[in-house]
Amino acid sequence: MNNKKNGEKNIWLIDMIERIPHFLAVVFAVYMIVTLLMNAILNNKMNRYYRPNYLIIPSEVWLCCAVALLALILWIINFCTRKICLSEKQFYIFLIINFVVIYLIQLFISRNIYFKTGWDAGVLIDNAENIALNGADGVELDYFSWYPNNIFAVYTLVFFYKIAVVVHKQNPYIVIVAINNLLVNISVLLATLSIYKITNKKSVTIVSMVFGVILIGLSPWIVIPYTDTLGMIFPIGAVFCYVFLKNRYLRYFLFVALCEMGYLYKPTVLIGVIALVIIKSFSLLKRLLHNKLKLKMLVKTSICILMAALCVAGLNKAVIGMNTTELDENKAMTMTHYFMMGLNKTTEGVYSRDDVNYSISFGNKDMRKKGNIEVIKQRYQEMGASGYITQLVKKNLSNYNDGTFAWYREGNFFVEIPEKDSLAAKLLRRFYWWNQVGEENMYQVFASIEQVVWFFVLLCIAGCVLPGCKINNVEGLLALTLIGVSLFLLLFECRARYLYIFSPLYVVLAGIGLDKINYFLHDLRRNNMKTKGEK
Repeated sequence: MNNKKNGEKNIWLIDMIERIPHFLAVVFAVYMIVTLLMNAILNNKMNRYYRPNYLIIPSEVWLCCAVALLALILWIINFCTRKICLSEKQFYIFLIINFVVIYLIQLFISRNIYFKTGWDAGVLIDNAENIALNGADGVELDYFSWYPNNIFAVYTLVFFYKIAVVVHKQNPYIVIVAINNLLVNISVLLATLSIYKITNKKSVTIVSMVFGVILIGLSPWIVIPYTDTLGMIFPIGAVFCYVFLKNRYLRYFLFVALCEMGYLYKPTVLIGVIALVIIKSFSLLKRLLHNKLKLKMLVKTSICILMAALCVAGLNKAVIGMNTTELDENKAMTMTHYFMMGLNKTTEGVYSRDDVNYSISFGNKDMRKKGNIEVIKQRYQEMGASGYITQLVKKNLSNYNDGTFAWYREGNFFVEIPEKDSLAAKLLRRFYWWNQVGEENMYQVFASIEQVVWFFVLLCIAGCVLPGCKINNVEGLLALTLIGVSLFLLLFECRARYLYIFSPLYVVLAGIGLDKINYFLHDLRRNNMKTKGEK
């Protein structure tokens, strides 16, 4: 009798565990629905210091456009599904040819709109040029003592500059921009291939590819070689390996290795590993309940993860060792600094120069942490629970209510602009640049297109609330990763730009959601026809 009760309990637990990936997707989908409603209703009404976007037409209009676009896309998918007569091999060739063409378009756009920027991206470029072209021994002391996490990105750029000098000695920077384009291009390609592998729907894949290209591949951020673009290939590369590789151990090794490589550019990429560990912990529990857990498999998997971590740590140590500048470890910013900045009511959780000055005023890490914690307590006490909720709402709007990913929103943005008089340069600069080329600027058109596409992507992700035709662990992994990223940006310093590195993951999850919406409507029509037939 006890064995029977235990068996029933185990079946119930196993059923619950199997539902967890879909549950996580539902949680994130609901969050996206709430976010879209907040974007439409609140838009720029709450934020006073940092407006989420500078669109003239309010966001509720663009949300309505995204809904209409979704309806049109669903009709196109149903119409075109039977029209696509490509074999598996032909379809993969078709996708690769498309991305070669897209890369050429990216190069054409970049050649006409590229410029050198200031802020952190400019610091990295200047230091990389000094090392690669001028023979400097290392990076500048103060900035990289404050932000040592950017050293790996500098030496990535140094490596690219050494290639660039060979290719184009007169203007190596344009080659750096071209490499940057390629990294973004490959990232969108990997997202597209992952969508096809997951959904096995050519029409859904093509639609997702188009919107991924518009949102990510043709974004003006492709001309800014910084951690957002240099590191983009790693989180989506990890997802690609997870989806495509059949060998369990190789899959985990590459997933962890790529996420940890991404961590060297943007620390938030490590959230992918945390998400994997959580998802796989449930899988292990399921195997345990089925009495199928093999200790040998668990040990091998753990060794693969450990080896991946050690390989990346060794690579990082080797790269950091190239820098001969003796950095002051006591100056390094800690997580408490970013948490303090996230609680800044005046700047609404975005970058604050006053907070940076306050943090660097302390002589060592311990004093800095203590000072940060005192300010954190003070700010939370002043806000209270309702004030903190208001702060979180403002930060969520800053993160999710800008389809351009905060383009042009960094300080000292246009530093060195090449002179170009061609018609293409004039038109593209008018389209992409804001407040830089006079009254005939078309920035509003560009920003409006990006906003509609971004809302469309979030709307498709909302479709993950619906049941699919099969259980999909990738959906849960993506959802949990993006939940983690969103929570991180709500707690710490926020910026829409910080989502750009994860934008291919949003597109993959949107592709899954779009497939679910299409499947749900198809199933609904089929049931209606069946009901009418029975009558």
